Amino acid sequence: MVDDDILTRWIWPQKEDHIPSDSAYLDSFYDQDLNQVQKQAVSDIVTPGHTIPYLISGPPGTGKTKTMVESALQILRTDPKAKILLSAPSNAAADTLVRRLKAHLPPQQLFRLNSDKRTFAEVPQTILPYCFVENDKFGLPPIKELMKFRIVVTTCSDSAIITKAKVTNFHIQVAKEHVEKHLYFYPERLPATLFWTHLLIDEAAQASEPETLAAIEVVLPAFSDVRPTLVLCGDRHQCKFPYHCFLICADLQWDLLSPLDWPERAVSTSRFLNDYSPPALIPTSRLLETTTEPVPAPTWSKITDPCLLSSWLHPVSSTTIHSSPLPRMYD
Repeated sequence: MVDDDILTRWIWPQKEDHIPSDSAYLDSFYDQDLNQVQKQAVSDIVTPGHTIPYLISGPPGTGKTKTMVESALQILRTDPKAKILLSAPSNAAADTLVRRLKAHLPPQQLFRLNSDKRTFAEVPQTILPYCFVENDKFGLPPIKELMKFRIVVTTCSDSAIITKAKVTNFHIQVAKEHVEKHLYFYPERLPATLFWTHLLIDEAAQASEPETLAAIEVVLPAFSDVRPTLVLCGDRHQCKFPYHCFLICADLQWDLLSPLDWPERAVSTSRFLNDYSPPALIPTSRLLETTTEPVPAPTWSKITDPCLLSSWLHPVSSTTIHSSPLPRMYD
């Protein structure tokens, strides 16, 4: 079973889960058009040790995607062992990420994973060298080849292809432990390591929770020795699905970004302000302040019913959480 403590912190972060740290220093950037606050957001994301999701939030045209692309490149530059799963809810958004990354990465380091149901006519010609084709269909390369890529770009739902192939952090860690225990006869489990170190989801407000969880499942570890970094980027005002106030199965259509990004919730955030406020990008690490005792979230391993899962992802009136004073951006 996956480490449910990490999943709980990602979906329902609490005050004690946020551990502030100094941002990493970056002496150069690939995109020379980034403004100072966008650079700060990249530095925050590159900084290791995130215990809760990092959000990039703002309306269209505020540079969210290019900040995500820069973050991915800087992660590779600063961490030689980093491997990134970069997801988006649609093929068009995923293709855009590849088009921007391929200017800096060769096909040996960047891979665009497509479903075998996708046609060649749908894929831009410039992206085809970054795809794997077998028997006139898109697909997954041999596992040995897949594990060589530094960045894998795919849609959130197609991330399930990786899970089906058992190339997730969970499967790799469990297999490694089995080998160490039964082949090398180590009396105790050695410290765990991560294969997928980062999950970056662009246009996260356009993805439903099941789609987002499909990508999250790839990076969730079996053990909590080390924690992957989760970054969600999007605009909750462009939510693809309508909001409801009742805990019913339909709640699973909600996206995961929006509940985390309400002003009443507080996580590590960079807000890109433009259409909703005076033009600016304000990075804020908002500390959680609770006015009531939180109701403990159910253990992930015990959740089998979709309604129960929905009620955990969206607790209602169990905790009142507000942030430190910030300019009002959404009226």
